[in-house]
Amino acid sequence: MCNHYSSSGEWRDKVGEFSHLRLPAFHDRGRPNSVKEHVYPGRDGEILMIEGDELVPAAAHWRYIPPHWKQSLKEWAKPSKPGAVRGKSCNNARGDTADTTNMFREAAKRGRCLIPVDAFFEFAKEKGPDGRAVAHRFTPAHGGGLWLAGLAGWAEPEEGRTLSFTMVTKGPGAETASIGHHRQPVNLAPDELAAWLDPANPVASFLEPSGGDVQGGGGPSRGSWMIIRFR
Repeated sequence: MCNHYSSSGEWRDKVGEFSHLRLPAFHDRGRPNSVKEHVYPGRDGEILMIEGDELVPAAAHWRYIPPHWKQSLKEWAKPSKPGAVRGKSCNNARGDTADTTNMFREAAKRGRCLIPVDAFFEFAKEKGPDGRAVAHRFTPAHGGGLWLAGLAGWAEPEEGRTLSFTMVTKGPGAETASIGHHRQPVNLAPDELAAWLDPANPVASFLEPSGGDVQGGGGPSRGSWMIIRFR
């Protein structure tokens, strides 16, 4: 489960390079004030969604809130009771079930989004010599940013109308498995972005196994990671 990523906003410089990818025209509204470089569940992150015939950025709450939820965001974030689904488990959505599960299937049909990311962070299963958890920073080996697959939707909790999102995950590649993780985010190659935003394409069709830590001369491929142990 991914619970931390960074996004500096430098992705804006690259959107123009995608004019040949059948994406809608990009309409930049500027970076929302509520979005910080490091994003954690329960805070705002920046996502890209289709509005009309444009691709637009928006600030969204990272922890998917289903449309039926009317209580507070704080209440939604409480741990689930056994057998129940609550917000703590909605930071991520399993790609193999997102098309059919009650929690995410409407977002899979109507709320596809892109999550622009510089890096994501995961803690290793084994602790360091000092007994503390060791975090690793994952960036693509090609040196660019990432476009992660997301699902978004609107709800009306007590705080008012809120746009929220979840990060879609799949089984681990060799790199994430090497630190003891059984899931990783679905990162999209540029030529997959338009297909991901089209709900006619099932979420489950984007879950092919990751490649190795390879730096290619072409565009980024899914799963090419550079891993830096930073704590």
